[in-house]
Amino acid sequence: MKERKRPYFVGRKGEMQHVFRAEEIICLFTEQDSIMVRTKQGIFESFLSLLSLPSEK
Repeated sequence: MKERKRPYFVGRKGEMQHVFRAEEIICLFTEQDSIMVRTKQGIFESFLSLLSLPSEK
């Protein structure tokens, strides 16, 4: 499968959406049934699955 590079990701905090780049991600974790993304700007619920989030190879 060909890997796609995503220039940005979108997360949700309450009713607000936040756009961030992969290099802004500090860590990922799960909370109940959601994937959460921690950045310097805060913690956001991800719209993506873990498989579609960035990884280093």
